[in-house]
Amino acid sequence: MIDNKVFFDVMSEILEEDVNDLSFQLDEDNWSSIAVVSCLAEFDDLFGILLDGDELSECKTLEEVHNMLKESG
Repeated sequence: MIDNKVFFDVMSEILEEDVNDLSFQLDEDNWSSIAVVSCLAEFDDLFGILLDGDELSECKTLEEVHNMLKESG
């Protein structure tokens, strides 16, 4: 089960922005390859979920990222 508070805390830290809404838009300014790799590591560490990096990098919103986690967990 993905804890939404933990998800938003992790994403806020990685994106260096205060995010608390699944509609938050990911773009080239905040969704870099470093952010994607950081997410992969954090999701594995916190939730025990391994995601495909290429698929993750294609996400355009936090909702898409969250849905990937839910589907994989």
